[in-house]
Amino acid sequence: MSSLPPVIVISLPGSSRRARIQATFDEIGLPFEFHDAVNGAELNDETLASVDQNYAEKEWGHGLNKGEIGCAISHIQLYERMVEQGLEEVIILEDDAQPSEGFMQTLREMLSALPKRAEIAFLHHGKAKSWPIKRSLPNGHKLGFVRKVCSQTTVYARQTYHGPEATGQLVVPCADPA
Repeated sequence: MSSLPPVIVISLPGSSRRARIQATFDEIGLPFEFHDAVNGAELNDETLASVDQNYAEKEWGHGLNKGEIGCAISHIQLYERMVEQGLEEVIILEDDAQPSEGFMQTLREMLSALPKRAEIAFLHHGKAKSWPIKRSLPNGHKLGFVRKVCSQTTVYARQTYHGPEATGQLVVPCADPA
């Protein structure tokens, strides 16, 4: 795989993280664009009421805070954009991403090693439960398969979105974009 899918970094407008991530990605030669994240602190009551807090409580043991809801909405906006623009693959990162040495090589190998049926791959996920390791990647990384996502996503790698049925009530917790 010589070229990468579009790379989009979710970041709150005006965040001090933008300059750091810009410098980091410029240094490793990773072209990207920013997506203005939704600030959970600014969500209206109607949007907050649309969140299925009972489901979140049951599934993850806690309700979602405003930052988590804003983060989830930001990701949903990108999935909708993928559909609108006909994008088959997109690499979505958050502005706290910290690429390790050899990141570009690892990313290319990971994308080429993913089975065609894969819809999402996490580069880092706080407490994801994965199946036994299936394949080694460069720089000491491993490619495994996620069984259950438990909490706190910090970096996403590849997401293929299949239709509008995946949008609905917001129930996916992810890192608070503080």
